Amino acid sequence: MMRGWLSGFDRRISLSPLYFALTALIVLTLATLTTLLQIRRGARSAPAIALGSQ
Repeated sequence: MMRGWLSGFDRRISLSPLYFALTALIVLTLATLTTLLQIRRGARSAPAIALGSQ
């Protein structure tokens, strides 16, 4: 499906699974980093403030 869509463009690139795997790795790394930073921030805050914000 992607090859058919891309065939309409003048400039073509070859689709390699490596591009998709690299993108997925970057997205998972960012999601993990964001989650860990939020957990750290919550752990460092006062318990009453953390519970009161929910």
